Amino acid sequence: MIALSDLSQELGAHLAHEDSFIYPRMIQSDNALTREAASAFTAEFASLHADWTMYLNEWNSECIAEDWDHFSLVTLSILDRLQRRVDAENNILYTTALRESVLSLREGVAV
Repeated sequence: MIALSDLSQELGAHLAHEDSFIYPRMIQSDNALTREAASAFTAEFASLHADWTMYLNEWNSECIAEDWDHFSLVTLSILDRLQRRVDAENNILYTTALRESVLSLREGVAV
């Protein structure tokens, strides 16, 4: 349970940053494709966030112990969705944000 709690905190901090900084700037862009990408990411995130919250609420220590096999399957599924989200952020969202000057690379970061 500690690992789930730690992951949830890290995920929450990461997404709070995006929600407060990246998406609003992209949604206000003059570029229609940038606005559409940000809107699509926001909508997809809402679904993922709802499922993540339900996952955390459903799987307490007792439930995990009672049905480890199902917990494992559900966990692999939600982690796969999170990984696909991170991949999409890295390959689409951040590239678009950099191109549109919504983000800038920090000094010393290689491209």
